[in-house]
Amino acid sequence: MRNLRRVLSPLILGILAISAFLIANSIVTSKRLIGIINSATKDIAVNYTSASGTVLTHFTFKDLEVMGSSSTITWKVNLKEATISVPIAKLLYKTFQTSELVGKGLRFELVFKDAPPATTPEVDDSAENWKIRIGDIQLDEIAEIKLGTYNLPVEGRASLKSAFYFWPGNALEVESTEFKTQTNILNANLKFELEQVDFRKNKGYEFFHKFSCDIDVKGKSPDLGFLNYYFHAVPWLSLEGSDVLVDARFKVDKGLVQPESKGRFEVKNLALEAGQLKALGSGSVRFDSKQLGVHLSDFGVQPYGARGKQLNLDLASSQLDLADPLVHAKKIQVVAKDLVAHVLKSTVFTDVTFSADLANISSNLEELEIPKIDLKLEGLMLEKNEKGSDPSLKGWWGKVSVAKAHLSSGAHPVFSGSSTLSAKDGKPISILLKNAGVLPINLAGLIPMNDLRATTDFHFDSSVNRFTKFDLKSSTIQSDGNLEIKSGSKVGVIKVVNPIRDFELQYTGKDSKIKW
Repeated sequence: MRNLRRVLSPLILGILAISAFLIANSIVTSKRLIGIINSATKDIAVNYTSASGTVLTHFTFKDLEVMGSSSTITWKVNLKEATISVPIAKLLYKTFQTSELVGKGLRFELVFKDAPPATTPEVDDSAENWKIRIGDIQLDEIAEIKLGTYNLPVEGRASLKSAFYFWPGNALEVESTEFKTQTNILNANLKFELEQVDFRKNKGYEFFHKFSCDIDVKGKSPDLGFLNYYFHAVPWLSLEGSDVLVDARFKVDKGLVQPESKGRFEVKNLALEAGQLKALGSGSVRFDSKQLGVHLSDFGVQPYGARGKQLNLDLASSQLDLADPLVHAKKIQVVAKDLVAHVLKSTVFTDVTFSADLANISSNLEELEIPKIDLKLEGLMLEKNEKGSDPSLKGWWGKVSVAKAHLSSGAHPVFSGSSTLSAKDGKPISILLKNAGVLPINLAGLIPMNDLRATTDFHFDSSVNRFTKFDLKSSTIQSDGNLEIKSGSKVGVIKVVNPIRDFELQYTGKDSKIKW
């Protein structure tokens, strides 16, 4: 009997093992595994074209696809071929686990949702107690890595090592992950990890406080899409470019961008877009943990048709926190050299300096308080579109300072505040009005505007595309009432106090009347 037991025990175990393999193989090859996983949760979906068992618990999948989403991101993984060790018996305990995953032909896509909810998302109760652990991931022959609209150049020569835990609908944890790519045009090394994030408690981008990474990139990139991914919190500011030379390091510790982060990008075709304005030219972009700088040469500005030789934008902020929907900007400065623009039928040549001390900027610009704005024009010169030119205004300068401006966004933004205007003289004003046909003669000699000073309260409503309030007062020139500015027409009243004679100018479109 004892000898019989010795013979039957391994035989029974062998039969059970073979039965388990046959059952597991049947579940996998018949695609019943897809139904088991997909019915467990609505947060992920799995599919594959075919599968076969090699040895017990080892299976090879063809065209394996896994998709998932949360309140903040959506992602998709495709593997041309993957060999996975899956203990099928653990499915009885609501656990999908792999001790090894070897694959090739990876395609990965990650997209941030534009506006993650600020409240705690609903929990998928159907996934309660399920756990997925994908361990010892080794992937070669990576075909595509897509972050938002940016495609990372890999050319099939890249590798990835990782492991992660996933509690569908509840939590996610990514262990230390290494990604490397070395191609003829780009070398990139990436290390990152994500501490366990509880979806039931996470709000908005708070999960970034669990995220750390260290990225080194050198070489050529087809575009600047990855930099816009870095600035995902400020979608109203974007950079576009092609034929990009990259030398950058980006380091994050629990969501905070570290001082070691810095980079420089040389771009042949660079476009800087802020709101409805777009500047295009060749140039460079540089950044560190607290500053962003953009330089353009031989640039044009759309939609106004202006152009210039140099454009520099510098933005300073406090330490960037990827989890914070606010960009805590401190100051912005824009300098345009040799700017040429067309104003009131005249060609204007000047240098422009714009600077602003900023409060916190929200990502969607719903409400923005700007403590201080300065706009300065120097070296002004005017030329008419017809033959001939106006006298040079070399040495002329003009400045507008705005204190406590307020911008409310939405379908029709409103911009309001108080400003102080100052200028060397008012000569350019009379020249512009004369060239536009508003004034019948050049009144520069009749208007004593030397050392012009004025204060203005303004309220611009974009819903009617006009200034609903524009009160200008100074010792030499006054504008009372409402000055409306509309496309194709000009309506207003200017009252001039002159030592020789007071007069009033009323103008509507091309018609003007002078009352003495």
